[in-house]
Amino acid sequence: NLAAQVVAYIFGSIISLQAVFGLGKRVIRFVSVISGMIAVGMVLAIALMSISK
Repeated sequence: NLAAQVVAYIFGSIISLQAVFGLGKRVIRFVSVISGMIAVGMVLAIALMSISK
């Protein structure tokens, strides 16, 4: 019975770790997309400033 509990606990922790890692990957992708948009926006703003001068 103890062995079954240990196996169940290990499987549960692996599943929760996979869920956390999946969420982390999603957050990292989201942040990288947003930072990429900000970088493009800054480049466009600088280009517009240099054109308007």
